Amino acid sequence: MALSSYQTTLSVLAKGDLAHYYGVPWKELTYVRAREETLDVPLPPGVKLERAKSSEQMDEELIAGAIHAQFTPRPPQPFLDGHPNVVRLFDHPQTEEERHLRDPG
Repeated sequence: MALSSYQTTLSVLAKGDLAHYYGVPWKELTYVRAREETLDVPLPPGVKLERAKSSEQMDEELIAGAIHAQFTPRPPQPFLDGHPNVVRLFDHPQTEEERHLRDPG
């Protein structure tokens, strides 16, 4: 999973939501981050953290399928360019977002 960094608020929230709502085993994933961490953070056992050389490398790996998902503040460039290998996680993201907000109350 590609992230801006492992410990930013968006990244922590994404990992938690994927685990809680969808059963994604976040501790078993390999994370590729776009930049260095601001602070050193101890990783849970089994978590693999890699550093991409550039955002272009992350885009290439996303297109090739080496990276299966990306959570970043902005959509990846291949998605904006309409690349057929890069799609949203949910077919109807607004419907999923509404359900996500409604169900827990």
